Amino acid sequence: MKNTKRIIYLLRKNIEGQLTAEERQELDLWMNDDPVRHQFVNELSDPKRLLAELATFDEAYDEDILLQRIYTKAGVVVPEDEISERNPRRWRKLLPYAAAVLFFLTLGVLYWHKDSSPEKPVTDMVVANDIAPGGQKAVLTLADGRKIALSGDQGTIILRNDSAYYPDGSPVLTDDDAYGNNHLSLSISVPKGGIYKVVLSDGTAVWLNSSSTLRYPRRFAGKQRRVELEGEAYFEVSSLQENGQHIPFFVRTRSQEIEVLGTQFNVSAYHDMPETTTTLVEGRVSVAIGPNSSDRFLLEPGYQSVVTKNDRSVQKVDIAQFVAWKDGLFLFKNTSFEQMMSQISRWYDVDVMYKGNIPHESFTGKMSRQLSLLTVLELLNVSNVNVQIQDKKLIVN
Repeated sequence: MKNTKRIIYLLRKNIEGQLTAEERQELDLWMNDDPVRHQFVNELSDPKRLLAELATFDEAYDEDILLQRIYTKAGVVVPEDEISERNPRRWRKLLPYAAAVLFFLTLGVLYWHKDSSPEKPVTDMVVANDIAPGGQKAVLTLADGRKIALSGDQGTIILRNDSAYYPDGSPVLTDDDAYGNNHLSLSISVPKGGIYKVVLSDGTAVWLNSSSTLRYPRRFAGKQRRVELEGEAYFEVSSLQENGQHIPFFVRTRSQEIEVLGTQFNVSAYHDMPETTTTLVEGRVSVAIGPNSSDRFLLEPGYQSVVTKNDRSVQKVDIAQFVAWKDGLFLFKNTSFEQMMSQISRWYDVDVMYKGNIPHESFTGKMSRQLSLLTVLELLNVSNVNVQIQDKKLIVN
């Protein structure tokens, strides 16, 4: 069955319970060609799941134009006032169209382009080449060098009472002494395609983005709290006092040191990027450049510092763009093609290879990081750029 609109028609009628005997046989033949299709149709038969998926889709995109675009691709005409109306009644009214939307999002967009113009779009490739999004994964390195793969189901490690636990209370290690001396540095590394949360012994919460490493002591001691970061992390630093004295918190990267005065901020300090950015959400931080602590400046909420080898700057920014990753979103605002591909490369664990010049396009949009790579590329509408997925490489022509 090559007619996508026909498949959508059958899926919709199946949800509505209005398939004729002949249509049921037609749909069964299509399903039985592939076990994945069979499972997919069974999932579409659950109205509660459809409503939940559509609600999640609406929340993640928050862009009527993108929703309208998908309905258009599905061959469904929906009145404009229904697209703009955001309430539960809307989802129930549009339930018959849910199959079309989820078909697009779940199975990919290969079928939408098979019978289109001969100009090869970005997603005109076999679905088997699609790449799933990243997830919760990290590796804990102990003081003696041993490496422990952390639970992907838990997604968080909590340092407490000289031990480490998961949110459900289960220990990371059964032998607490294995963590070693309190003052020795431990580390948690998040690979490409990963994200993980760490709650340090003082209650400070740290979200680690892909390709990032945090080094920290098992327990803070003395008059300072210090950690080291390579990559990107979002910090919610807990205020800590001892004998009435505030104990400062420091974050060290390759090019700067941040002194934290009880705050929330994002730091991006990837080794393959020329700049280190610090984006302050709330509170106050003091940034020192390089080894010279006298070269220091303060950041205010809503501002971002950019430090390079030879320069520094401070500018007011939309902080949502720089912290969206923590909340499971891609958020692009006039983002260059190269910067966008850097984010995609880390989250989908692919290497981006350019054949020829890097495209000069910029992109604006918001979408869930739980979508497959093909779907992200399609929704970004990069069809003017020839992009191919080969193994773990994203080749841009």
